[in-house]
Amino acid sequence: MSATVSGSNFTNQALVYLGGVRATVTRANTGKKKDTLIVTIPTGPTGARVDVVVTTSEGSGILRNGFQYAPQANKCGT
Repeated sequence: MSATVSGSNFTNQALVYLGGVRATVTRANTGKKKDTLIVTIPTGPTGARVDVVVTTSEGSGILRNGFQYAPQANKCGT
C-alpha cells in the first residue's frame, strides 16, 4: 500500500516517518508549487492514528495524527 504526502520545500532526500517508523519514499515530485512524496506504508497498529513526520536537510515538519491505519475488518462466519 502507498500514500501521498503533500507539502512544500521537499527534497529528493526527504525522509518520511509514520508513527516513528520510516516509510520508503518510492517517488518524489519536488521543485513545483506543491511537492509530493509517494511512500510505501510501513506495518502499523490496526486502526491507530499516528503522526506523519517529514525530514529534510532544512529541518522537520510534523502532522499530528495525520495518518490512520485501516481498522480491522469484520469477520463473518464461524
